[in-house]
Amino acid sequence: MVSIPLPKEVKDIAEYFQKYDSVDFQFLLDKCIQQSKLVSMHSINVPKVKERVNTKRGRIESYLNSKFNFRLNILTQQREMSTKKNSDVWEKINIHELIDNLDRHGFSCSLSLINCILKSFFVQPFNPIEDYFLAFEKNEFDSSQDYIHQLSSYVHLKNPTPDNIHYWYTHLKKWMIRAVRTLFVDEEMNKHALILCSPKKNVGKSYFFRFLCPPCLRKYYNGNPSIGNEKSLQKSLIRSFIINLDELHRFRSSTSVLRALLSQRYVNVRLPYEKHETIGSRIASFVGNTNTIKFLSSAMGYSRWICIEIDSISYLDDIAEDILEKSWAQAYHLYKLDEESGELSADDWSQLKTRSDYFTAKSREVKWVT
Repeated sequence: MVSIPLPKEVKDIAEYFQKYDSVDFQFLLDKCIQQSKLVSMHSINVPKVKERVNTKRGRIESYLNSKFNFRLNILTQQREMSTKKNSDVWEKINIHELIDNLDRHGFSCSLSLINCILKSFFVQPFNPIEDYFLAFEKNEFDSSQDYIHQLSSYVHLKNPTPDNIHYWYTHLKKWMIRAVRTLFVDEEMNKHALILCSPKKNVGKSYFFRFLCPPCLRKYYNGNPSIGNEKSLQKSLIRSFIINLDELHRFRSSTSVLRALLSQRYVNVRLPYEKHETIGSRIASFVGNTNTIKFLSSAMGYSRWICIEIDSISYLDDIAEDILEKSWAQAYHLYKLDEESGELSADDWSQLKTRSDYFTAKSREVKWVT
């Protein structure tokens, strides 16, 4: 027989089921059975187990483990939780609601104790962007299809010659591979930004780049970086998957800042609730768009900017989203096959230098070059 102590505010079993459900009762029953087994065991490890489980903190952690899942988003530094019943629905932890839940189930827990638990190894870290790509490991990739080529066809060039189409496709593919490598290799980064140019307004340049970020990762897309806010910008380098330099021609006085950003590998930043700064690895890859064709200058250089002049962008429907998903899977598998496959070849560099001249303004045309 096992004795089951009910919460203090409950007089009998009938009143218990007016306030609690069968899942709560099963938890009490399991806990009592576990404790009864501990009493009868004579293993050398029993005292340590009893000491851990029977401490106030141990009992609270045991209860929380039975009811909820916890994780720490290392990008946002937010702690999240889900219930065992709905394990796919994650929400930011509301500490006061959690304390209230503990109290209703007979656990007295102070704010300092629950904070101590949630900031310990009890809550496992996770990286949502890395998890997205690692999930591709579960499926065998169909290498007979070139999904990135299909994705590139949604962007229509102003001068769609075979050479120009191949140039755009090649750099889109290599940019995506470098974007993946930047996530997984601390010493590497995506040094080049894809820039879509067109004097036409409302052709979908920003629309395409936002779409380029997978739907489940859209919260890690920064479409409006605060160039003038150094702290915010530095945090974005280690929290954003894609940063879009929207209307690039606006950043007339920030040429040196932009060049430094594209070359920056590590970030010194103080995380929330931490006293000291820590070094974080950049994960962001840059894109950009502009209504000004000749926006490059000698101050900006050409080596970081892969410029494509476009005419229009097709409507990005559900079929396009499926192609996008498979394109990122392709980029991930190409990265796994060869980490260097996203690097520019000697011919790529030669073409980049030649083509950049078309997008470079002469000294009189660039009022913002000093």
